[in-house]
Amino acid sequence: MDALQPYWEVCPQLRQTLFKVNRLGYLDLAVSKQAIKTTIYEPPELVSFIGSMNALFADWREQSAETLKSLQVVCHFKTVIAELAEDLLAHYTGKPLIEQYDVYQHLMMDYWAATMRGDCYLIAADGWKAGTYRIIEIKKNKEAKPLKKPTKAGFATSCSSRSSLTATSPPGRRPYASKRRRWKVQVPK
Repeated sequence: MDALQPYWEVCPQLRQTLFKVNRLGYLDLAVSKQAIKTTIYEPPELVSFIGSMNALFADWREQSAETLKSLQVVCHFKTVIAELAEDLLAHYTGKPLIEQYDVYQHLMMDYWAATMRGDCYLIAADGWKAGTYRIIEIKKNKEAKPLKKPTKAGFATSCSSRSSLTATSPPGRRPYASKRRRWKVQVPK
């Protein structure tokens, strides 16, 4: 029980609410097993602590979002991640019940490896642009009329049973396959 002293410091009444003294050195549970979770989460001290941790993270996220939104094509993403990581560590230094390196591991290393690294690579290479990597061409018949007619919903409908759409790589980009191949997608009637 003494190993949980940091928790008792945040919620001083929680220990007395959860446990009762049986004899010297022994405690019994004062609440039913089904009520443990609700008993732990209802003290106003813990509610305010959780609120302060959420506000602390929201503050760091807002500062980091400004940094990330200002990235340019010439950015060095390793420098960016180092700055974000140092700011995160400084932000959580000295906070009770929070191990700053656990937060660092979860947000910066795990999330960075899974998501942010690829995003930073793309921004460093292409900048902030939303471009398409695939162009869909509509084939035309001999009279230069499209074989597909757009519907009100914006989807193409088939005018002939053998018509199809093809997807090709845009000019200046590598093709999707090792050889320049057109991928045919059959459009349902």
